[in-house]
Amino acid sequence: MTKEISSDVDHEVLAQQVSLLGGKVSQLENRVSDVLLRLADIEKLNELREQAPLTTAQTLAELSGRGTTPKNSRSTAALGTARE
Repeated sequence: MTKEISSDVDHEVLAQQVSLLGGKVSQLENRVSDVLLRLADIEKLNELREQAPLTTAQTLAELSGRGTTPKNSRSTAALGTARE
């Protein structure tokens, strides 16, 4: 009979430990999920950070190219006429 009691106690202890481990695994899964979400946000921010210099360069190229457009040439001519 003591073997049965001992065996029941062992099973109860194992069940408690498995239950505790299950909770810890759930917590780890939640943390991993949070980390993956943060990583996705960081990757998006990195893409934007990498895109920013390209966008700036394109904008500067467009702005520098506008100095030779007919619209600006007329404005320059009008300024020259106004000065005279």
